[in-house]
Amino acid sequence: MLSRRDVLLGLSGFALAPPAAIAAGGPERMLDFFSGRVVGEGVFSDLRKGKTRSVKAVLNGRKGTNSLILTQDMAFSDGQKEHRVWTFTSSGGRILGRRADLIGDADIDVGDASAHIAYTARTSVEGSTYSLKFDETLAFQGQKSASSMVRIKLLFIPVAEMTLSLRKVG
Repeated sequence: MLSRRDVLLGLSGFALAPPAAIAAGGPERMLDFFSGRVVGEGVFSDLRKGKTRSVKAVLNGRKGTNSLILTQDMAFSDGQKEHRVWTFTSSGGRILGRRADLIGDADIDVGDASAHIAYTARTSVEGSTYSLKFDETLAFQGQKSASSMVRIKLLFIPVAEMTLSLRKVG
């Protein structure tokens, strides 16, 4: 059985979702940035226990017409691994984000060089299901790099944070 810590720590790594803009260009630029391979490194902090661990991310995106399938693989320094698949669609200047464990769709607000992503994910912990709220801010530094700050809450209580530096490969 997974511990509450394992679930909270593991799920946080998958808050990483594409932004809606990289400088100017809106949703199409976001789809372009995450099309192909993106790698990231960072730190995950368990706010409840005061512990941190490093994390590495590998994201592989396959672009379609006004869409992107993004596969995320995360590896934590304690050996934990997570795998998630996002589906993003672009329509009317907006991006819609979906994943199997989400309650509703991811809310993605577009800015010129940043994006804000918010969603709630169903999380099963020791026989109970919780709804964790993920709040991510992405800031882009040029066409091939970005930083991500993710805050995770249980109800209104902060339980974890993660920072990642992302780099497009190739």
